Amino acid sequence: FECLRNLALSKGGLVNNGLRKKVWPKLLGVGFAIPKSSIKLDERRRRTRLVQVRQDVNRSMFQFLQCESFSDEERENKREELEWMINTICDSNTNLFYYQGFHDICSVHLLIFHDKTLAMKTVEMQSVFMMSDHHSSNFNDTITTLNLIFVLLRMVS
Repeated sequence: FECLRNLALSKGGLVNNGLRKKVWPKLLGVGFAIPKSSIKLDERRRRTRLVQVRQDVNRSMFQFLQCESFSDEERENKREELEWMINTICDSNTNLFYYQGFHDICSVHLLIFHDKTLAMKTVEMQSVFMMSDHHSSNFNDTITTLNLIFVLLRMVS
């Protein structure tokens, strides 16, 4: 594990999708149990999310080079997989709120793994254990994190 982590952090790290496919699930702990939220799924919040996810997904699968060669049918299939991924993660982890841009993170995983289930599991682990602050009901934690970037940049300049 430590060797894989060091490779990921090294210059040039995991530069191709072949390496990412093999290493990301291991680094993200896919296969380990995720503690489930005790928060009851709010149907009104869920309906609002479903509409937003659909809008974001409908605008997706254009921005990556890999998508340029997609036929309309391939693009629509990927969008359906993407929508399933996002809604499965958010329905299973009711403490995670959807935010615009999350669909881009999910898209990257989907395009790397070509397997919606594995992609969903890696994003779920990433969301629960590495990005949960950014899945809150407001952007306060995200704004704090972004402000820290400027502090760090000033320190190294």
